[in-house]
Amino acid sequence: MTDLDITRTQLEELIAWWPDLTDHQATLYGLTGHSVDMAGVRTIGSSPVETAVLQTLRTQTLIEELEVLAAEWAWRGFRLDGPILLFLHARLPWAAARYPMDHATDLIARAHSIVRVLTGHAPRPTGHSCPGCGKDQLLVVEDERLRCDTCDLTRTPDEVLALTRWRLIANQTLVTRKEAAEILGEPENTIKQRIRRRQLEYELVEGTRHYNLGDLNKNHVP
Repeated sequence: MTDLDITRTQLEELIAWWPDLTDHQATLYGLTGHSVDMAGVRTIGSSPVETAVLQTLRTQTLIEELEVLAAEWAWRGFRLDGPILLFLHARLPWAAARYPMDHATDLIARAHSIVRVLTGHAPRPTGHSCPGCGKDQLLVVEDERLRCDTCDLTRTPDEVLALTRWRLIANQTLVTRKEAAEILGEPENTIKQRIRRRQLEYELVEGTRHYNLGDLNKNHVP
């Protein structure tokens, strides 16, 4: 994929996301603003209202920069040439044949990044490592699925939970009864009865009994 292809795709996504940005801006002066700023990090605003004002101002600045770029590409205003993004998308091959594109591609990429965050299309970090590779952090992507870039795989939350259980069991992880109940999705009393029935040994960790999770798995065969 060429740089021009990437810019074209980013413009297409901006066109699709822009109505969501408009809806978001319509609520900015209500009770809350987004908890992240235009770069996708925690906002410096001291209140939800201040956050909303900052985001509105930055979005307006972005629109003004896109208008300047469109004017350089002979945009004559909305009444004659229609919406800016549609114009830039249609005019892209024409501009690429006539002008240096570094500034344009950088601006469109920055706009894409900003709008992606504000409209909720950017992956959100979970703070949890992938149970598949144990290396990369899981990201929440569209449809609330979880993605690992290292594994290059996207899984449902249930699939991630099942894989996490399997890995913890396979690694013979030491857990308390309460932790075992949470991981295995069973009542703590069931875990307690299983320990008594199987006469399982335990290890004391900081004065608390810990059991091998593999032994506590209901499918475990001694």
